[in-house]
Order: sequence, then structure tokens, then C-alpha cells
Amino acid sequence: MTSVALVHQQRPPLITPRTGLAAGALACLLIAQTAIGQVQAAPPLGESARALTPADWLAISIRIAAPLVLVILFLADFIRPGSFRRAGKRDVVAYQWPVWLFGAFVVVSAQIFGAQAFSHVTSLWDWLASLGGPLQPLADSDTREQALTQLGSALFGAFAGAVMVFLLNKREHDEGMRFGVGDVPLGLVAIIIAFPVVAAAGEASRLAFQYLTNEEVANIAHPTLELIRQNTSDPWTWVIIITAILGAAIIEELIFRAFVQTSLLRMTGSAWLAVILTAAAFALVHRVGDTVPWHQIPTLFVLGLAIGVAYERFKGLGVPIAMHAGFNAANIALVLFLFDPAPTPQQDPGQSQFQSQFDDPAQPPPAPPTRR
Repeated sequence: MTSVALVHQQRPPLITPRTGLAAGALACLLIAQTAIGQVQAAPPLGESARALTPADWLAISIRIAAPLVLVILFLADFIRPGSFRRAGKRDVVAYQWPVWLFGAFVVVSAQIFGAQAFSHVTSLWDWLASLGGPLQPLADSDTREQALTQLGSALFGAFAGAVMVFLLNKREHDEGMRFGVGDVPLGLVAIIIAFPVVAAAGEASRLAFQYLTNEEVANIAHPTLELIRQNTSDPWTWVIIITAILGAAIIEELIFRAFVQTSLLRMTGSAWLAVILTAAAFALVHRVGDTVPWHQIPTLFVLGLAIGVAYERFKGLGVPIAMHAGFNAANIALVLFLFDPAPTPQQDPGQSQFQSQFDDPAQPPPAPPTRR
């Protein structure tokens, strides 16, 4: 009887984590393809369905996919109680928690220094051009200063973070400081799966905010996204886009996942508590300077949970970076393709749209549309 019970307790889950990821990604892609397909070529849907925009169909897809994803992740033993213990926690005992936290301090300090240094590039360039050499003064641009500041912050922060990862990486420990070959595709699959859940959280928080305050929510709430939308023809805008996608993903994941979450894991010994506290810090820090409105904090919190869970399960630093970069790229793409640079007079102000935002510098998720 004891042996039978032991065999029953050690039975593997119905769906393995990697199988669950594959199934969730396939389900989300099929739903999205069906929803954003050729609506006009679907007579059985009726005239009202044909009138829906791609943003409307994307919102419908999200509402369908979000609960499906949660069920698959539960069956795959990703989010069940004790899932981290059964999968094996990261080995972070090589250093005490203040050492891991110091890594985050180094990266933040390097960001500040890089931003300050690159903010003087324009003045230096113009001074060199005034000496009569081959250099010409830089043309006026609405995005140049911000692009240079973000570029300096990204370069210095990424370099400092890479140095700290190299110094803290111990080969005899599985602390999650290594970048595996398969981390990038695995992270991109993970964000495809997590995106409907994050977007659904954004829709719920937006509706709650509108109900409680009777205030309308802007279609694009973040100034960086608005700057990108209004200056797509400016070459400096592409510097902002690249740093928002890659630089922000690398730096923020080094700060929050590699160092803060690892520090909390070392301090508390609980992977779930480390994930939740890091996600809360990740969300709240974007309120600094009122960069992100309050109603987007739950969205950022859910995004942080998704990335934190993936990091603890796959133990590869490239997974959260790829997830963050894919998420930012998706949000920027939504802004570029779903919104015109300037509203046309014929546009119906009551038409539902897909609210897209991203955090600073990694932007928050898009909130699906509602019919007003």
C-alpha cells in the first residue's frame, strides 16, 4: 500500500511545462489568426461583425485566450502551489542578499551616468562643427535629445549589468545568471502565451478606473509612445524604438529579475514571494515622475509576475530579457500600425480602439478596446 501511494505521489503532471508552453502558444496564435483574419470575407458573422476593426477582434481574442492560458499553465504545473519547489529552485546561496542587491545599484548608477554623459553629445558635436572641420551641425529634431539620453542610459547600464553578471556567476551554482542558446525563442514563446493575460488585466484595470472616476483613458497614455507615433519619419525615432525594445529589456531584467528577485529569493527562501515582491516593485517604480498612470499599475504587476515566473522556471537570464523585448516590440508595433500619426477628421471619436502603452523604458501592455 505504501509503495502504491508513493508511486501515485510521484506521478508526473498531465502536461509538462514545455508541452504546456507549446500548447498555449499554438492556441493563442490560432485564436489571433482567426480573430484578425479577413472579417469582410465572413458572411455568416453578419454586418455587425464585418464592422468590427482589427483592434476589436484583437480584444475579443484576448478575452478568449486569457482564461485558456491560465488553465493550460495550471495543468502544466507552472502556477500551482508548490510548483517552484517541485521544479527545483535556483541555487543562489553563493552570495548573501545584499551582494545581489548591490548589482541592481550598480546598473542604476551606470544608467544615470550614461544618460548624463550622452545628454551633452549634441553640444559637443555642434562645438566641433563650429571649428570649421568636416563635421556639420546636427539638424533640428524633436526626438534627438531623448534618443541620445536613452541610448547612453542603455549602453552604460547594459555594460555595467554584464560585468556584474560575469562577476556573480558561479559555475558550480544554478543561480540563473547564464544566457542559454535556447533562451530567446523560449522567452518569445512565453510572452506570446502571457500576453493575453497581461492585456486582460489591463482591460480590467482600465474599466475599473473609468467606472470609479468617470474619466476617459487616453488611447496612448505614455509620452514616449506618443513621441514615436508623431515622429515616425524622424531617423532619431528609430534610436528610441531600438533602445525601448532591446536596451530597456536588458537593463530592467538585469535590475529586477537578475538582482532584485535573486536577492529576495536569497533573503526569504520563497520563490513565489520573491516573484510577487519583485513584480510589485517593478510596477510601482514606473510611477516615479508620473510616467505611467495609476490604472496601468495592475497591468505592469501582472507582466512582472509572468516574467518572474518564467525566470524561476527556466533559470536562464535570456528568457526574461526576450519576454520583455518581445512585449515592448509588440506594443510599439500596435502603436505604429493601429494608430495614424494624426487623427483624420473623418474618424469617429466613439469608435473603439486598442489602448496601447508600454512602461518606461519598457512599456506597459495594451488594453483592449471597449464599445462606447
